[in-house]
Order: sequence, then structure tokens, then C-alpha cells
Amino acid sequence: TNEVIDLLISRTDIDYVTGNHERAVIAAFNNEPPPRGHLYEREHHEWIAKRINPDYIDFINRFPLTLTYEVLGQVILFVHYHLKNNDFISIDKEPNVESLDLLYENSNYDLVCFGHHHIVHEFKSQNRHYLNPGSLGCYHKPLARYGIVEVSKEGIHHQLREVPYDNKEFLKSYR
Repeated sequence: TNEVIDLLISRTDIDYVTGNHERAVIAAFNNEPPPRGHLYEREHHEWIAKRINPDYIDFINRFPLTLTYEVLGQVILFVHYHLKNNDFISIDKEPNVESLDLLYENSNYDLVCFGHHHIVHEFKSQNRHYLNPGSLGCYHKPLARYGIVEVSKEGIHHQLREVPYDNKEFLKSYR
């Protein structure tokens, strides 16, 4: 974890939003109760919290819940997962355009980019696009999944990509 954060801090071309595990590690570091839904992962978060460089807690704690950018008149929201009262809602196991439009009905976003739920979501309604390229590492195949979004005067276009990687050594390293 420290090595990953070292790498992230060294880069100036990355923006961050906080997620459920960042919140859980901070709670474990501060000996606070785990966030909703993380009771069974507490041991893992405590393991990280005991080993993390304390300076990195402040770095992680500064991650915002959301980031919004306007590009060529298109408003783009980045969020770890959908929010209600500044808390992540439960995972919608069968998402659809109608339920997503209902969540964002009072917003002006043209594109909502999110993660958390590890499956790919590609939805487009009359109101906006919704994109979750899937999990980068939590996938049953050794593929890193991500998306590329292009904004032009004509609108928003995206591509989903998968890059194979050898996960055998990584999986062998687990105890």
C-alpha cells in the first residue's frame, strides 16, 4: 500500500475521488467503527492501517467524494459510486437507464463515470451517459479494464479497453 501511494503521489496527472475502502482504512487507522457494509473486511483494513505511512492518511483523507469537470460544454461527474446524503448507496444489482436517470434527475451531468460495482455499465439515455468500465483488478480474468472518454463538439464518446496481465505471481504471493 505504501508503495502504491508513493507512486500515486509522484504523479501530477491524476485526480482522485474517495471510495468505500479509503473510508474504511481511515476509520481503522483512527480506531473508529467501520463504515456501513465493511464489518467483515475490518481485519483487512486494520492490517493496512497498521502498516500505512501515517502521512498518507492525510493524503487519502483529502480525496473528495466527487469531481466535476466541464469540457467543451459537457458536464462530467466522477464518483466512486452513487451517493445519497454523502454516503454510497447499496449496489444496484440490476441497474438500468431508468433507475440511473432517477438518481440523477435533478443534475446537469452529461456523463457520470463511476466504479465500485465491478461489472461494466454502459448506459445512454436522452439525458446523459453512464459509464463504469469495470474493476481494474477485481475480475475473474487476468485483464485490467478501463475506459477512455473523448469529448468533442459533437458530444461524448467512449471506448472500453482491456489489457491482459500475468496475475500468477501476484496470486501466488497471497498467504
